[in-house]
Amino acid sequence: MMAYYGVSNWSINQWIKLGLPVESTAFRGRRFDLAKCQAWHRTQATDPSASLS
Repeated sequence: MMAYYGVSNWSINQWIKLGLPVESTAFRGRRFDLAKCQAWHRTQATDPSASLS
């Protein structure tokens, strides 16, 4: 996910706090469904109140 969007782990963590869809794995990892993440980003782009500030 970090490579796809070109962002840091910190940014991914902030997006998760804002509602980015994520699935937990058995060994403290996380798994992302790219289609769900893209849909989430589209909704964030249309919502001016959604930001990382």
